[in-house]
Amino acid sequence: IQITVYDTAQYMEPFDYYLTIPEGWCQPGWLNIDGSHWGFNSSSNNTYAENGLRANSDSYLISPKLHFEEGQSFLVCAQPRTQASDVFLKVLVSTNRRDWQVVGFLGSKTEAAEQGVDTSLVQNWALEGYDSKKQSLASVSEKYCKPYSIQIPSGDWYVAFGFGYALIDYVAGGS
Repeated sequence: IQITVYDTAQYMEPFDYYLTIPEGWCQPGWLNIDGSHWGFNSSSNNTYAENGLRANSDSYLISPKLHFEEGQSFLVCAQPRTQASDVFLKVLVSTNRRDWQVVGFLGSKTEAAEQGVDTSLVQNWALEGYDSKKQSLASVSEKYCKPYSIQIPSGDWYVAFGFGYALIDYVAGGS
């Protein structure tokens, strides 16, 4: 049994709004306009946000502006959709939704370098439930999302996610 406990005073988004973007969030080019590849998917157990292609600058999923105290992190429950070298999740912050700074990266150091990300920010995926014969994690994603802690600088930030063949189930942190 995996249990994640979070501070109820913190912001949390479980992405439980099937086929619609959560209130306060935005996404340039929503619904495959202007290069977006975002969507929401639902299984019998869960609903989650996903990106079925490699993300580009037009396909960030952006949170409402959140306040972070010194040393506070952002918990991101994520899962790769497939076992491949180009699967990634990039976490960025901005004060104005135009000028972005990468603060976290899930995936390989090779992919981080291709994305222009400092490789010291890389965390490897914690794969569990992967079936090497099927070469896919899509069928177990809702069961095996793992929490990753991303350090966020203190201040007021929009937090964005750039994905490549990955999904997120929930995020928690900030206020």
